[in-house]
Amino acid sequence: MSDVKLKPCPFCGGEGELGNYISSSIPHSSVAYVQCKKCGGNTRHIQDKQGNFEYMYKVVELWNRRADNG
Repeated sequence: MSDVKLKPCPFCGGEGELGNYISSSIPHSSVAYVQCKKCGGNTRHIQDKQGNFEYMYKVVELWNRRADNG
């Protein structure tokens, strides 16, 4: 997912970072989110239920469509 471009944080203008982790509630499932490195603002966490990477693109879309700072 190196081709992903994240807009600056809508709260503070800081750099966003794509994160993910293995879900403990559903076997073989991952969760993705975007979080600001500076203020901690984030998207909701989206769980992968189909075994593909669409969920990661969805959180990037959520982050990038938020209102711009300023």
